[in-house]
Amino acid sequence: MKRFNKKVLSATVSMMMTWAVCGSIQTSVASDIEIYKDAAAGKVTLFMMFDTSGSMGHGDGYWARDWRGRIVHGADTVNARNSPSSLVEDYNICNWDYTRYLSWEGWIYTYSDNTKTDKKIDYKVGERATKSFYPTYCSVNQSTFNDLNSTYKSRIEKECEKTRGGFPYICYDRISRLKMAMIKLLTGNQIFNTTRIGIGQFSSPVDNSDQFSHDGKSAKIVYPVVELTAENREKLLDKIVSLDVYNGTPSAMAYAESAAYLLGTNTSGMTNSGYAYSDANTTPKIRNTNNGYVSPLTGIDTSSQCNGQGIYFLTDGFANNSYTATQTMMEKVLDNNLSGTGLTGSSPSSSVTTQGWPEIGKFAQLLRNDKYIKTAVVGFGSLFPNDSTYVKTLTNTRNKPSTYYDCSKLPNPTESGIGNQEKSNRQDLINTCNWGAKPQSDIIAADRSQIPSSVGGYGNGGFYSAQSVDDVVNSVVKFLDDVDPNIEPVTTGSPTIPIDSLNPIQLQPYGYYAEFKPKPSEKPQLWAGNLNKYNLRNGELVDKNLQRLILSTGALNKDAVGLWTNGVKGQLPLGTLVAANGEQNSKRKVFTNRVIKQDKTAVSGDRLAQVSLLSLFADNNEIAKFKYDADKNYWLNFLGYDVGIAENIASLGDLTSKEYRELGSVMHSTPVMLTQEGKITVADGKLTTTGRKDYLMFGSTQGALHVVDNEGKEVFAFVPHEMMKNQKNAFIDSGKYVGSGKNNLFYGVDGPWTAHTQYVSKSDGTLTVKDSGRKASDEEDAQNLIGMQWVYGGLRMGGKSYYALDLTDIEKPELKFHINPDADNASAALKQMGQSWSKPTLAYVNWGDTRKLVMFVGGGYDPIYEIHNADPSSTKGNGVYMFDAHNGDLLWWASDSEKTGASRFTQNNQLKYSVVSQINAIDRDGDGLTDHIYFGDLGGQAFRVDFNNRATDTANFATRAVLLFTEHQGSGLSPRFYEMPSVSIHQDDGNYFAAVAFSSGNRSSPLAGLNSTDSANDAVFVVYDNDVARQDLYKTGITLNTEDESLTQLNFDSGVARRGQNNIFNGGWKAYFDSAKAGRYKGMNDLYALDGMLYVNVYDRDGTGIGGNCGAGVAGDSYLYQYCLPTGKCSFYSGTGNKPGRVKLGAGILGTGLGQGYGNNANTVSLVVNRDEPSALDCSLPANKNLPQCQLFNTQVKLKQMRWYESR
Repeated sequence: MKRFNKKVLSATVSMMMTWAVCGSIQTSVASDIEIYKDAAAGKVTLFMMFDTSGSMGHGDGYWARDWRGRIVHGADTVNARNSPSSLVEDYNICNWDYTRYLSWEGWIYTYSDNTKTDKKIDYKVGERATKSFYPTYCSVNQSTFNDLNSTYKSRIEKECEKTRGGFPYICYDRISRLKMAMIKLLTGNQIFNTTRIGIGQFSSPVDNSDQFSHDGKSAKIVYPVVELTAENREKLLDKIVSLDVYNGTPSAMAYAESAAYLLGTNTSGMTNSGYAYSDANTTPKIRNTNNGYVSPLTGIDTSSQCNGQGIYFLTDGFANNSYTATQTMMEKVLDNNLSGTGLTGSSPSSSVTTQGWPEIGKFAQLLRNDKYIKTAVVGFGSLFPNDSTYVKTLTNTRNKPSTYYDCSKLPNPTESGIGNQEKSNRQDLINTCNWGAKPQSDIIAADRSQIPSSVGGYGNGGFYSAQSVDDVVNSVVKFLDDVDPNIEPVTTGSPTIPIDSLNPIQLQPYGYYAEFKPKPSEKPQLWAGNLNKYNLRNGELVDKNLQRLILSTGALNKDAVGLWTNGVKGQLPLGTLVAANGEQNSKRKVFTNRVIKQDKTAVSGDRLAQVSLLSLFADNNEIAKFKYDADKNYWLNFLGYDVGIAENIASLGDLTSKEYRELGSVMHSTPVMLTQEGKITVADGKLTTTGRKDYLMFGSTQGALHVVDNEGKEVFAFVPHEMMKNQKNAFIDSGKYVGSGKNNLFYGVDGPWTAHTQYVSKSDGTLTVKDSGRKASDEEDAQNLIGMQWVYGGLRMGGKSYYALDLTDIEKPELKFHINPDADNASAALKQMGQSWSKPTLAYVNWGDTRKLVMFVGGGYDPIYEIHNADPSSTKGNGVYMFDAHNGDLLWWASDSEKTGASRFTQNNQLKYSVVSQINAIDRDGDGLTDHIYFGDLGGQAFRVDFNNRATDTANFATRAVLLFTEHQGSGLSPRFYEMPSVSIHQDDGNYFAAVAFSSGNRSSPLAGLNSTDSANDAVFVVYDNDVARQDLYKTGITLNTEDESLTQLNFDSGVARRGQNNIFNGGWKAYFDSAKAGRYKGMNDLYALDGMLYVNVYDRDGTGIGGNCGAGVAGDSYLYQYCLPTGKCSFYSGTGNKPGRVKLGAGILGTGLGQGYGNNANTVSLVVNRDEPSALDCSLPANKNLPQCQLFNTQVKLKQMRWYESR
């Protein structure tokens, strides 16, 4: 057997503890998202007024008449029908014609336009019955299509339905397109069920038995505003599909009637009001007989930003038939005179009707300003152009992409050489547009110049041009997005002070803050985030201007500016790189283990391949490994190209220049510093480093592992195949798919990762992870001259996998292995694993007489624990695993029952519950080999496993797995151990023992117990391990001193001694966070021992938290608790009533770690906490010296030999 050097040269205890503490601290947010509070249930109310004038149909019912009102048959009636036909105007198809024959009564005329109504369209809302309607359509044969001009051809190709055979297209009239759009909208899930919608029509049918009885003057309320339950969706559709069309477009009156209904005005008996035509017997009521409309806004604070309301006004033509009665009704609705600036035009008089533009404009402004009702206008049909000349997607002041229409680009009505009718038509077109258009002030400053200040300023809900079914659907969705309350989500996150592997006795004077915006009330399944770098001053994070990053309330300071411009998200290297030879490639470097097989199916591979423009589009198939990937467009979006998922991107020429930039949340994947190179120097007794090449590694919920350089620029991203397989929508904008919100959130690569780094020295003393460049004398020496940097990690709630990457050449990462418990060929032992929550612990063991680097992980998380009071008898993930860190082979595992797949197995019948924490590996004798591991489970149990590194065969490697103590309770009241235990070594009567500390808290349900009593009573548990230093520990048949112990409840004044009466060992102690209120306080994030103290991060469910708009926010606060080790007795806690000292960290679930000391001395460290007012706290005062925030630890190097272990 090869012997290892036992001599241990170490720095002081402080140095060792700095390494241990910093290496394990995770200051991430809770896995469960329930602490992020929804905004109060605001009301979104939309009233939709539909144009049902004759031009929405195909011209049926129209007749030419002479001055006496008599019908004029023949060409005149044909013209009278072609003029309003939307099929003729939009596509120049299905023109009317006539035939006649002579009878004894005279000439008999028959009119036809070849439209059909024999096509049945079925629709179904949820699980309700299937219903049908029959649209009016025109079949277009190839000959007819060929005879059309290019304008009509283009419209047909874009807007009509493609078929096969001799009639390649079917085109629908406008009212049919509107009905089909509403069917698509109301049978789909693009609108929340809580949205409230009502409908109206103009003009009003005055005789329900006559489809051509529309009066041309008024509008009616067809169905009241209701929430979109399945039943109500169906009832709305029943009304919509039964709408008939005829007569004119009294827009001004319809607009007034819409507002009258919303505001509950009584328009009964008013001239040209459609009040009497609206049903008085609906549920809910539209009107109270003759006593006025029943406002759907009653009880709603329309002025609150938590509610939103609007009028959606769809018209296919220009306003007409406005009478003086229009202004009278508008003023009654507003209970005020019309004032302000109207749209361009003339007002009606007692003898002249007009379009009513001045009244419409003033009314829109007053509705918006005084009644908080926005108006969106949809121009339906070919009158309203919708190409990129007019329509622009810009960023609004809510930092969301929004659609804007540039009305100033429409034809100029003052152009010389055009007739009066054309001038009037052009002005009507501009007025219709400006009526709804969103103004320049709605756009962020950077984009504002793209829309002139003359546009909009009236309804401000948006102008949308719609020709197709999808155009109508999109206009409703976009307007709802604008009307939806502007509830800004609370930005939250967590700080990280990573360990410096190059110089672990000093911490860098900066940290990182991962921020994200939780949106629990919205549909996107990806919560976007960012990460930035900040300075560390006076024991807390500050920005580049030394402003505090975290305010005293625990909220993020929105004015704080990170050291990286716009954070990692702003530094993503997007766009196209053009080489000197003209070859184009994507700037972003993305790797995956995805493989596209010959049959074009995708599978997981055993090596990394780069995804780039070349690998997606190159002519050479050896290079274009993803050319036939069915998810090519998802890759393009991740590379930074904003392309539609259904777009045909066959070549680089099809790529848009529009950029897509996004980064997922960094929730639990604590950033890890990777230092590839640097030189350690000593000056004035202090260690410093120069020539550093630092990187930062972290995973995001988008589904990628990111590595960025010291400037925040991404070096590469690794996207596992399973991310594309399971959550590919995370790579595209949320507007491109229908999300299911927080109930199916994307978690991606959310597990904590770790790095194993081995430095070698170059000839100039520089430490590097690459080849040292020095010559070796033999093979063993050659191995010692080659460095390495390997990283390991899992996915947490993103999956079950573990991955290992070789980053020694960080520009060319390699896949070392992939452990996939879901693989078809996975062993039974692997299939027992749960979600990969456990942060890997890398350690050396003697395996079969060979020193081997291994990876320890807990078995994983079983989703049964999403139930806050789950009490399973057995679960997935119930064990601990040891893998070969080189190739991922399963070497050993422990659980309650053996399954195939590992070389060796250790059984303990109590290993029945999920193990999700990092495993704490302990070297008892300083030989560099792990002798013990400690861990807890989600059933309230704690274990130690003993490894015999002197065993020459693997059969005797694991001596035993010991249950140290159990606090398991029935009925789901067991404490849960999500965090790695802390292990500290103490001496008593010349003997060493370990104080092993655990902290419990329901990480899956942090709000558990809020509305019930079935919650665990969480605590700190410290067990005295009186066996860990025994010389005979590896002998068989010995009686253990510490096994299945009972813990004594702590009294702070007396503590719990290691030995009790008759010199019998005590088991240890437990200290409840609040014994009187189970569930309020929960241990969250790491706990650690330092200089005789135990620090525990605790979440207070009932704390203040952060409040946001409309009740949105983050629930609860976090504190750092301070206990004394090993016995729990602290002289300075006398008389405190059994309450430890604590300091508030901030709102939400936070943790803290060590950073450069609050005195800003490079050789000191202190706790990084939220210091309410740093200048007000004098830590030199006796009253303050024992406060957690006043603890200061010296890390200055003092070499001395340390051995707490016994020699063997």
